[in-house]
Amino acid sequence: MVMKETKDLEIFLNGKKVIVKNIEKTRIFGKFKGLMFNKKNNSKALLFENSKSQGIHSFFVFFDFLCVWLDKDNDVIDFRIVKPFNPYVKTDRYFDKILEIPKNSFYKETIDMFSKL
Repeated sequence: MVMKETKDLEIFLNGKKVIVKNIEKTRIFGKFKGLMFNKKNNSKALLFENSKSQGIHSFFVFFDFLCVWLDKDNDVIDFRIVKPFNPYVKTDRYFDKILEIPKNSFYKETIDMFSKL
C-alpha cells in the first residue's frame, strides 16, 4: 500500500498565521475524487494547487467541510462551509489554491477559528 504524503500548511487569515495540520496534497486523480466517498472521521484536509477559477461540488461527500480559497502566498481569499450534495460552489475572486478541510474532530480548532469570523 502506498502512503500518501501529508504535511502541515501555514495559511494567513486576516494577517494571522494559522497552521492546518495533516494536509494531503492532491495529485492528478485526487483532484477528481476530492473528499467524495470518504468517511468523515477518517478524512484529511486536501490541498488543490493550480485550481484557478474552478468551481467545486460536493456530490457524494456525506459531511460538511470548510472550503478555503488561497492566493499564491497562502493568504485566505474566501471561505465557506460546504454542505453535502451541493452542485456548484465557487468564489468570484481570483485564487491559486483550494483547501478542503473536513468538519471533523481532528480539524475542530481550525474550523472554529473560521466560524468566528
